[in-house]
Amino acid sequence: MESSPITSDALNLSDGPDLLDNELGVHIIYVPDSRGGGQTGAAALSQIASQIGKPDPTDIVVYKGQPFHSAGLPGHKKEPKGHPQVHVDFPGTILVISIDPPQSAVWWSEAPFTITSIRRPAPGHQNRWYPEAKTKAPDNPFVPDGPAIPETRTEKVNGRDLYVARSTVPMPASDGHMYKIEFTMEGKIIDPDMYCGAP
Repeated sequence: MESSPITSDALNLSDGPDLLDNELGVHIIYVPDSRGGGQTGAAALSQIASQIGKPDPTDIVVYKGQPFHSAGLPGHKKEPKGHPQVHVDFPGTILVISIDPPQSAVWWSEAPFTITSIRRPAPGHQNRWYPEAKTKAPDNPFVPDGPAIPETRTEKVNGRDLYVARSTVPMPASDGHMYKIEFTMEGKIIDPDMYCGAP
């Protein structure tokens, strides 16, 4: 994650766990409801933007049980934008994980979360920037080489507990296919997109 100046209003965010060269970090930034400054809609999201630094587009901002990605047009301020439309308007917010060369994903957060499923999206959930391969998609891209669902473990980083889930490399049969990574945080279900291979 790119650093930004810390203000008195900024959330106390970590730099994250150590990553290998072939690991893609996805920061799940939990924003307490109170951080919206009593605002609603776009005003609340603008308030939140000032507190989360400069997250990568694939990082997930969780506010009021809903997922957002920090995005904006070139030359404009990046602010949290709602899911799933943000993936259509800003395709760079979708995590693209390579099979060759091999990459794996590392989802992490300062707040507890649990990945509950990895599945194919519902019919009609296509994204024009990420075409589906004509091959049969496996139900889960990480099976049989790894666990069906990466387990969230606690890792100590700079004296602080972080919650970290590490995947394996997607199997070749998943190349060119989209998946939903469903996780729970504070009892709410969040399901960002992940695409295997190169679009």
